[in-house]
Amino acid sequence: NGYRPMSLYRMSGNDADMRVINIWVEDHLARRVIQQICMELGVLPNVEILPFGAIDNAFSVSAVLELEGRELDRNLVVTDGDRYPTEDDKRARIKEALSGTGDALVKAQQNALRWFTQFEPLMPDGHRVNPERFLLEAARRMAAMGQANPWINSFLEFADANVFPDPDKSIIFNLHKNFSQSVENIEWFLIDAASRDAAWPAFTESVRQRLRQSAINLGLDLKEAA
Repeated sequence: NGYRPMSLYRMSGNDADMRVINIWVEDHLARRVIQQICMELGVLPNVEILPFGAIDNAFSVSAVLELEGRELDRNLVVTDGDRYPTEDDKRARIKEALSGTGDALVKAQQNALRWFTQFEPLMPDGHRVNPERFLLEAARRMAAMGQANPWINSFLEFADANVFPDPDKSIIFNLHKNFSQSVENIEWFLIDAASRDAAWPAFTESVRQRLRQSAINLGLDLKEAA
């Protein structure tokens, strides 16, 4: 129709006219991280964040997007970065999600990688962890500098003093149980602190660049300088 999303919204008052980028994520924590990135870019009103659950579902989502010929700038699959981090890893999983023969299917298998981007949860030594552990350690560095909410110190003391069955993936849930804080509050405390850490740009850059380019291509107003 030729109208920019914000212009359509001003005319219609319909929120759907602004939410033009669908971002598919693994879980609630990933959703929170995406919200933080979108706030930094100034495009949070323009996105719809859709959890797909287990990582293997990401490849089914990409298969559907590819087979249905969806618009690339309006759809993005974001993985946590701790599993299947390389392009070869993803290609192997895509072939399982898009199994079969024929030229069209082979082409879809080759192209489905384009829907993906990921977080890069790397420790200072280059070791890849999951986002929960990355955020906790980034928050720890900010707490050591006195630049984190006081709750972070309490969270760190508890986490360091206990051993959990799945120490990284369950840590937020265990913090929630011990401190009677909502999961949402704990996630926000961690992300708020981690987003000030020097490692935050590298953790989010791949996702940020894709979102920034999609926003530019769709004519959205970016708050962040390019």
